[in-house]
This record gives sequence, structure tokens and C-alpha cells, in this order.
Amino acid sequence: MFVEETVKNQGMDFVAAKGNHDMDGWDDISGLWSDPQKGYAAQLTNLKPGECYGAYGEDMTCDYGGVTIVVSDVGVDQAGESANKQKYDYIDNALRNSKNKWKICVWHMNQEDMQVSYKGDSVGWGAYEICRKHGAFIVNGHAHTYSRTKEMRRFGSKPYSFTNKDLQIADAVQSGTQPSNVIHLSSGEASGSTGVAVVGFGGYKNEPQLKSATHWAKIYSSECIDGDIVCEVAPEDSKYGALMCDFPETGDTAECWVVTTVKKDATRREKRAAYRNPVDRFFLVNGKGGNADAFDLDAVMYADPTEDASDDPISEDSSDDYTTGRTLSVASNKKTPGGVKRTPGRHRRRFDGNLDRSTCVDVQPPEHGCAQQKKWGKCDAYFMTSKGLCAKTCGRCVATPSEPKDYDDDYVVDDDSVADDKSIADDDDSPAPAPSALDDVDFAAIADDVLGMMDGDDVNGMIDTYETVGER
Repeated sequence: MFVEETVKNQGMDFVAAKGNHDMDGWDDISGLWSDPQKGYAAQLTNLKPGECYGAYGEDMTCDYGGVTIVVSDVGVDQAGESANKQKYDYIDNALRNSKNKWKICVWHMNQEDMQVSYKGDSVGWGAYEICRKHGAFIVNGHAHTYSRTKEMRRFGSKPYSFTNKDLQIADAVQSGTQPSNVIHLSSGEASGSTGVAVVGFGGYKNEPQLKSATHWAKIYSSECIDGDIVCEVAPEDSKYGALMCDFPETGDTAECWVVTTVKKDATRREKRAAYRNPVDRFFLVNGKGGNADAFDLDAVMYADPTEDASDDPISEDSSDDYTTGRTLSVASNKKTPGGVKRTPGRHRRRFDGNLDRSTCVDVQPPEHGCAQQKKWGKCDAYFMTSKGLCAKTCGRCVATPSEPKDYDDDYVVDDDSVADDKSIADDDDSPAPAPSALDDVDFAAIADDVLGMMDGDDVNGMIDTYETVGER
């Protein structure tokens, strides 16, 4: 019921990987996963998208457009490589048979050295090696922190029948010629490469970092080991989050970013600020590294974080060192036209939305109104979507002026000036202006977004034009 109300009824699909808390016998509940009527598998199978096949959450493959997601419960019921041979075979065959450009391996458990908390060895290094050889990005959970590796060209070596740990970072990252937020996904027994993201801070808890290693590019934890420059302490109000990735229909660069939650009573502006200033932002590149033209970050419509901004520093915290995981994008490094500095951000995402709200209207159904249809959960029904009914009520178009779109305000504000403004406002007995639908729109941020997408010649040309008009 929870998944249906919060995910399916919002027009999204949902798939889950079986974890250790879902296995039969957990909390002394027999059949917790496998009971044919009440078990998790039976309940979730009814929600399985049509693009997925196989045993739900255990040996399952989902094909979405150009992306193949292989979901496994490797290491859950039994730990170690020999005990999970059948799991390994399924992952290997599913990836080999995939015709899609993008491939992702998803499982819950870890290896001790592929997480930064207290979890032990469960999966075996062989599973990581299989995904690497097929150029599949790896996403895990279990450890209640967030951590993401640099590009990896090896996880283990197999001289005999067992895969021993052999962690090797990609040469280009080691030499400093490739930033640690770029991960090439390439196939090959010896030349394959990939990366790993451990996303275990979805809302239960975010635990202290207990381990540190050079293969980590970013760690987000409630408590960091002293001196670990890739770890960021998670504030209490935003200690949970999720990994999001955008895989393009064309092109070879996918963008991934980590969005954190906000406090319970957060404003829309605070929610948008959390989205636009992700904890971690990295790029998955289809193909082998070593080529200067192998990736084009501009192709994803956002600022290239590799651009040198040393001529326009914004604070002592800004850095061009990718090992910190906090390099600012070009959009964050620029000043406003008035010379006001922005606050240091993370990998800030530029505004790419549509400000035209004039076409957002409700077309009413023949029977019963839009509000009633939404209450009944009919927004995604075919008779509604095929005819474009109730687009506004069901949230299928941008908001109307009565529901203004917010923009995060990331400018430095002088506390004294704010205090002065407040004292003036307190002494002002004039009546407050009537509320307007535009009150919440941050026009300065919108203008700055537009200017941020223009080069210097365009901006100077526009300024010269206005100065010429003003002299007439």
C-alpha cells in the first residue's frame, strides 16, 4: 500500500533488491520474503514493471529504454564467493545478453573494503569483477552512509578458483589527468572499468565513517574521520538522501547527483536549493578513458566543473582539487552582474526549466471533475493521459502563476544590512501590499541563471546596447 500510494500513484516505477532485513527468518518471521501470500516477494511482484523479468529482488533484470538494471540478492542468504556461484552466473549472463549501452548492477550487501562503516564481507569480489568486465556501474546499500569510488580498473584477481582483493584505481585518475567525478564504463576482461556507489542513507540512519581509503572520491557521513578530505559531515537536517542519475537517449555521458532531504517544515525554496546543490555530482561516460575527447561535460547542459575559476575565487573553501569532492561548477564560481559573490556551493546545477506557464490548464473529463479523479487515483489512467485531461491538477505540466516556481537564493547576504532592513520595516506603519503570485519568484536568480549560460562577449554586448539606448 505504501509503495502504491507514494510511488506508483505518482507515475513512477519501483523495484527493490532483497536485503538482509527481508530474508526469511529475520525477526523470527518465517517466510518474511518467500511466503506465497504475505511475503515481501509476493506483494512486490504484483508491482513489478512490465520491463522486468526474473525472480523479484533476487535474480531480476529490468530494461528501461537504453538502460539494463540487474538486481541481485547476492550475499544475503549466504556469504562468500563459493556460496553465491549461481548468483554470479545470473549477473554475468544478464549483462552479457544485454544490448543496452548503459548497465547497472544493484545489490544490497557489501565487501568490508567497499564501504566505510562496520559491515563485513558478504558478496565476494567476484561479483564486482563481473560487473566491471561488462562495464556496469555498481550500486549497493547496507552500510548506512553514502560513499562513492573513483573510476576503478580492478577489484580482484583470480589466480585460481577464488577472487582475491586487488583494488586498483584507473591510471588517469591516479596521475591527475582525469577528475575523480568522471567514471568511464567500459567492458573488457583486463581493460574494463567502472565505479561503485554505496547508498545506504535513505532515511533509517546515517552512521559515522569508520574506514578510509584512497579509492574513495566522496563520503557523506554523520561523523568523519579526522583528516579525511573526501568526507563531508552530514548536518542533522539533511543527513538522508538518494542517488539520482539521468541517462540520455543519445550521447555517451550520464549525469548522477545525490540529493539530500530537508527539514520537515522546509520551504519550497529550501527544497529546491537542496536539489540544485547536491552533495555529490559525478558523470558516467560510456567508453574507455585515456582520450581527451572521451567525455564532454558541456553535452549534459551543465557547467563543466573542470574549468579553471582561479581568476574569480569566491572563498577560501573553493577548490579545483577534485579529490575533495566539493569542486564548484562554473555557475557557482561566477559573480552576479552587481559584483555580489555567491555562497560556496557544491556541484551546483543550472536552471534548465521552462518559465512558460500559459499552456498549463485543466481539460475536464466528461464525468466527474479533475479533483475527484485525482482523489480516486485516476491521474495516470489511460482515458486521462491519452486525452490530456486534468493536466494541471495531476501535475503533468508546469505550475500556473498561482503556484509560482521557486529558485534558491544563494547570494551572500550581509547580516547588518538585513538587521537594518528589519528595523525599518518594524517602524513602518504603512499597510502591507496585497499578496501577489510573483512574491515567491526570485527574479535575481533567474536572471543570474540566464547570464550564467551566456559567454562574456554576449553579456558585454548586451550592456553596451543598453548604455547606447540610455544616451539617446
